Amino acid sequence: MADKLHVTRQTLSRWENNLSYPNLDTLVNLSEFLAVPLDILLKGDGNLMVNKISQDVRDKDKYKRYLMIVSAIFILIFLWLSVLGYGRASQNEWIDRFNPF
Repeated sequence: MADKLHVTRQTLSRWENNLSYPNLDTLVNLSEFLAVPLDILLKGDGNLMVNKISQDVRDKDKYKRYLMIVSAIFILIFLWLSVLGYGRASQNEWIDRFNPF
């Protein structure tokens, strides 16, 4: 079954032991391979897989937001240091008075 789904045997074992879950593309292929409707796979006993997948999506969005905030802070710091460096190099008094160096 792992060969037909193009995954490793270890991946299939992790799915069976609830250590990880298939992505949605593989889940559709699994549904076709087992001839089981996708809604039965998703709505089956306890919805553990659906809950895990939705939590992963929420976490990904949260981490993406954090990465954007941190990137914006680094860009602002870089721009501020660039302006201070320019003020220092050009002896611009208006910029240079804010330079703590």
